[in-house]
Amino acid sequence: MSEAMDVDCGRVFEPQKPFEGGRVNVVQVGLGTNATFIQNIAGSRDEWDKEIGWMMEVVSVDRSDIISGVGVEPVKEHLQTLHQSCCGYLPGVGLAQVALGEEDAKQLPIHVLPQRTHDFLLKQVPKARREDLRDHLAFLMNMSCVGTAHPELEAQRDWIQQRYNLKLHLEWRETEVWSWRKLLREFDFVGCELLIVDTEGHDAKVLRSMMSHCQEAQTVHGRKVWPDVIQFETMSHCDKVEGTGAEWAAIQALERNGYTLVHYSHHNSHLAFTEAIQNENRVKKWVETITCDTCGSRGSFPYSSDIQGIYCNKCITNSR
Repeated sequence: MSEAMDVDCGRVFEPQKPFEGGRVNVVQVGLGTNATFIQNIAGSRDEWDKEIGWMMEVVSVDRSDIISGVGVEPVKEHLQTLHQSCCGYLPGVGLAQVALGEEDAKQLPIHVLPQRTHDFLLKQVPKARREDLRDHLAFLMNMSCVGTAHPELEAQRDWIQQRYNLKLHLEWRETEVWSWRKLLREFDFVGCELLIVDTEGHDAKVLRSMMSHCQEAQTVHGRKVWPDVIQFETMSHCDKVEGTGAEWAAIQALERNGYTLVHYSHHNSHLAFTEAIQNENRVKKWVETITCDTCGSRGSFPYSSDIQGIYCNKCITNSR
């Protein structure tokens, strides 16, 4: 495995406008190839993502020339593409080609579908089938997982082989891992308004790292070290990596540290710092955009959603 590893990692693209120890608008961990705050602000129209657009309603500024933020992505190709979007358009955004975890580590393996493999596979099928295959390969390109293969990789690989008669070989690389504390130190900021995490089974580790740092840092900097709003993936990937209950344990830990679970789904879940809901008008307005499809209520947390709709806690309880 080590002979095939690419060890090009740990690169940092500093923002043109330094953060100087302040609070940034957004941190996104696990950028991938789509649904990033960078693409929503500086990308083309077809790169704009509805859910990211909704999340960005909670930040205090969203103009490309003044927004501040950090993007974290361990896959070189993904970061290079997004860096091109940042250059000249997002002077207040920094990027790091690393993974985030509970502890700093120099080199950990990461499973990657490289762009060159993606392009090669597309050429192996008739043109009429390429768009369909492109969608499935894009999904795989966003399944990079640190330390082990993605929990759903084998099923996806088998499905592509059966459907397209293609053998899929992913590449092992090495990535540097930073703790939340190191991320803040390297970019010189104290916290963020919005934190978006999508790390294919490592979200709980990122959140634990963030909480560990903030519990200490709040004695010096106060509440501003805690993100106002957090989105993270709750598709049971963390449960498959760490064990059943890992994602709920992260939610409960956040609640113990002052967060309110405002929305839960088997896709993404959202928490807001309770003091921010009470004291920050932009956060209060954002949580009130969530309404129950049954009774139309606002503020009846937590809401839950599925493919049929979104429902408040009261309506869910009454339907049982």
